[in-house]
Amino acid sequence: MADQCCDASGGRVELRINGVLFSTRAGITLRPTAYESEAGSNDDGSIYVTTKPMPAEAEFTLGDKCGLTMDFLEQCYVDATIFFVDMKKTYLMTRATVVGRPEISSDSGEISGLKLVSRICRQIA
Repeated sequence: MADQCCDASGGRVELRINGVLFSTRAGITLRPTAYESEAGSNDDGSIYVTTKPMPAEAEFTLGDKCGLTMDFLEQCYVDATIFFVDMKKTYLMTRATVVGRPEISSDSGEISGLKLVSRICRQIA
C-alpha cells in the first residue's frame, strides 16, 4: 500500500534549536545544499557550469513569546532540527550559527531577519 501522505507538499513545520522548540511563522525556507552552481554560455554556444561553496541556510520568522531571548539565539554554535510535519521529512543542521539582524514587530509579535547557516545540512528522515 502506498504511503497515504505521498502527495503532501508543504504544511506544518517544527524548529528545534539545541532541543528547544520554537514557534515559527510563515514556514521555513530551507536551502540544504552547501554549494551553488551557475551556468553560462561560451562564445561558441556551448555551456559551462561553475560551482562554489556556500553555507546551507534556513530562513525563518519566530513568534515572540515569554522566555524567548536573543541571547539564546546568539550562541556560537547550535544544533538545529527542522521537521516538515506533513511531509514527514527531518533535516539536521549541526554546528550551525544564527545570523542576521533580528527585527521585532510590536504589532504582530514577529521576530524576522533570522537565518541559520551551517556547513552541513542532512536529511535524516
